[in-house]
Amino acid sequence: MGIHAFVMGPPGSGKTSLCKKVCGLLQLEHLSTGDLLREHIRLRTEYGKVAKKCIAAKSLVPDSVVIDMIADRIAKLKDSEGGWILDGFPRTVDQAKALQVKGVTPNVVLVLELPSSEVRGRLVGRRFDPKTGDIYHAATNMPRDLDVAARLVHRDDDTPEKIPSRVDAYATYGHDTNREFLAVAFPIDADASLGDVVGDAVQILQSHKMKKPASSNQSHNGVNINNNQRNQDIETKPAATSLAEDVVTKQVDTERFKTMLISGFDVIKHGRRGAPHTRTLFCDVELKRLFWQKPDKKELKAKLDQSIAIADVIQVVQGIKTDVFKRSGDTAKTDRYLSLIADDRTLDIEVASDELCSLLLHGLNAMLVST
Repeated sequence: MGIHAFVMGPPGSGKTSLCKKVCGLLQLEHLSTGDLLREHIRLRTEYGKVAKKCIAAKSLVPDSVVIDMIADRIAKLKDSEGGWILDGFPRTVDQAKALQVKGVTPNVVLVLELPSSEVRGRLVGRRFDPKTGDIYHAATNMPRDLDVAARLVHRDDDTPEKIPSRVDAYATYGHDTNREFLAVAFPIDADASLGDVVGDAVQILQSHKMKKPASSNQSHNGVNINNNQRNQDIETKPAATSLAEDVVTKQVDTERFKTMLISGFDVIKHGRRGAPHTRTLFCDVELKRLFWQKPDKKELKAKLDQSIAIADVIQVVQGIKTDVFKRSGDTAKTDRYLSLIADDRTLDIEVASDELCSLLLHGLNAMLVST
């Protein structure tokens, strides 16, 4: 059985950011009710028609529609694909029970814990991209693309007036809902850095066990998890891909890897158009961006239009996995192909050896976990 996970937590705790990072690393399907509804509206399905009418009437989409939509999507997934993570749903006991009736049952529930004092600051500054569903923050994480920044919206329910009622609602309904999954629930400190939160989540999903058991009757921000009520260990074999195992267990010589990235090395860069061409790939000293330039230059010069931000990379994969490599790749060289995948682009490189490709794969994925 693959990973079937729910991610729960108070508003602003970083559920969607965590889901996107973890799904990219472990190659899981990210299920977001908002994304699914937008997709059905775009495709003009029956679910989409109902959702569109509800949005026009400024009313909530009925639970029955949302739950059927989720169950239908999960039914179409194959366990061989690794599994799925459901982002921020269910929110009530009735929703949780209705999902179980439809056969949607998690084998892991990640419960993000965030102090109420932190929730307000996160929500007031939160900005939402209605086109992609991506989430930004006005003070700490705005997009560099001015067109994207211009279309961001501050959702009505993220206003200071509505935040207290949302926190109270989670404290009430979230508490009861989380109790439905006590046997498989694992708390995570969402007040830590995103890298730490992602690292904790990856290890839990890999082993289905907490590294350190939560304290008995732990209560925080409406989440109440009593480990004495865990009546079974989760013995399900982790749905680990080799990539996911390597992220957690592969040992990379960190200093050697950093030196190699900063010093630069030659690769063959594949693109959407034209023939593959040699480029020098290098990183800034803070390891924030990967740059490329024509080889044989006397010095490395960083240009933003020839770079990709490490924080924007969702996934690093080896082989012929992207449209670029499907166009220009050679199956005989598949173990030397590496793709860095972001929301709006890919960086596709061919390296000199299988060993170098493996080192880059493990090293870059380790960087993603800590980003």
